[in-house]
Amino acid sequence: MRIEDISEDMKDVLAMCESNQPVSLSEISKLPEIANAEERLTMYAEKLVERIEALTGIKYKKENIDTTKYPPEILVERREAALKKLENMRSAVIEPGKETVYNGIVERGGHLDIVIGLPASGKSSAIVDTLSQFYKARIIDNDEAKKLLSPEFNNGYGANLVHKESQLISEKQMQKCFSRQENVVIPKVGSEYDSIHSIIETAKEYGYKEINIHYVDLPREKAMGRLLRRFITDDRYLPPSLIDKYCNSIDGNKIQKTYDKFKSGGEINGYAKWNNDVQRGESPVLEESKGISEISRIETERSRLVCRGSDRGDGTNTNQVIQEGNRETTNRPGRNEAVSTDSGRTGRGEGTRISESGMKKPSVISALRAKQKIVEQNKADRADQEVLKTHQPKANEVEK
Repeated sequence: MRIEDISEDMKDVLAMCESNQPVSLSEISKLPEIANAEERLTMYAEKLVERIEALTGIKYKKENIDTTKYPPEILVERREAALKKLENMRSAVIEPGKETVYNGIVERGGHLDIVIGLPASGKSSAIVDTLSQFYKARIIDNDEAKKLLSPEFNNGYGANLVHKESQLISEKQMQKCFSRQENVVIPKVGSEYDSIHSIIETAKEYGYKEINIHYVDLPREKAMGRLLRRFITDDRYLPPSLIDKYCNSIDGNKIQKTYDKFKSGGEINGYAKWNNDVQRGESPVLEESKGISEISRIETERSRLVCRGSDRGDGTNTNQVIQEGNRETTNRPGRNEAVSTDSGRTGRGEGTRISESGMKKPSVISALRAKQKIVEQNKADRADQEVLKTHQPKANEVEK
C-alpha cells in the first residue's frame, strides 16, 4: 500500500495520533483499510479451519482456531525447525553505518533483562538491541518465533493464529537458554504481572542472579499511530484492538501497573523506565532507574549509537534507507534471520523491517518528503566520496 493511496480518513487518524490527540478504537475500526484487513484475517482463519479439518477430521469454528490444532507430529516438526533457526540468532552487533546483525557471542553470566511496553512502542529499537549488545545476550522474542511459522503468520495477518504455537516455541527456547545460564533479553508486552513473575521465578530456579525490568513508555495514541503507519508502509498488520487491550480508559495502562508492582515488590535486582516519545533520530529518555549498576554506561552507549549515525532513534540506520518505488523502507534485518555458524553470515528472513518510530509532523506526506531528503543527501554524500576516491586513492583504500 502506498501512502498516496490511503483514505483521507486514515490520513486524519494518523495526524491525530502523531499529535497525541485521542482517537477511539471505533473510529479506527471504521477505516476502510482496517475493515479490509479484518476481512483478510477472517479469510485466513477459514482457510486454516479447512486445512486442519482435512488433516484431523475435526471441525472447528474460525473463532476458536489456531495452529496448535495441527496433529502432534506436525507441531513437533515445526517446533524443531523453528528452534534450530532461533538457535542461530545470537547477540546483537550494532556498528555505526552498518546493519544491525544478530551473530555476536552469547555470554553465560546468568543475567536477564525483561523489556515491557505496548505493541509498536519501539521496545527493540529503543533498548532491546542495545541491552543485547551490551550484555552479549541472546534475544528471546515471541514475535520472531511467529515469523518462522509459515504460511500461517502471513506478515502479521495470521499473528493470532500462530500466537499459542509461538509461545510454546519461545518457552522451549527460554528453557534451553536458562539451562546454559546464557545472558538473555526478553521483550514482552507485560500487561500481566503473573506472566512476567513466572519467567523471573523460572530464571531464579536456573540460578540467575541478576534480573532487571525495563519499561519502554509511549502514549497510547503514539503507539497506535506507529502501528497504523507500519501497516500502511509495509503491509505488516496487527489489529489496532491490541493497543486498547493493554491501555484503555477503563483499565488504564496495564503495563505501567505491572512495572509499578515490580518496582515495589523486591523480587528483581533493578528497574528502568525509558520514555520513547522522542523525535526521530533521538535516543529514548531514561526517566528513572534503580539497582542497575551499568545503567549510565547503557544510556551512554545508546546515545553514542544515535550520535554516530548508526541509528536514527527508531532502530534504523541512516545508511540503510533505500527506495522501493515511491515508498521508503529500511534495510534492517529482522531477528529471525538465520546465521550460518560456519561463516557468520546472515541470511534474509521475513524481508525488510521498517522503522517503528512515530511520525512527529502533522502531515504524513511531509514526513515522507523529509525522509526523501535524507535519501537524496545520502546519494550526494556517496557521490562526493567517489570524487574523493578519484583524487585521493591511497587515503580511501578499503581495509581488507
